[in-house]
Amino acid sequence: MIGDGRNDIEMFQWAKAHGGYAFAMGQAPDEVKLAATAVIAAVSEDGVAQVLASLEGLEFLS
Repeated sequence: MIGDGRNDIEMFQWAKAHGGYAFAMGQAPDEVKLAATAVIAAVSEDGVAQVLASLEGLEFLS
């Protein structure tokens, strides 16, 4: 999950509780960053694109 707003905190908690990852954007408020697994670059720095590029080549189980 990737988010940057306070409304994403509950989603982050759910993702982490179910073995997923929660990425907060660099411009997110501090409480959102604290709820995340990791903080990535801001939107203006292509943070989402960087995360997606890092997943290239991974195989996901369905």
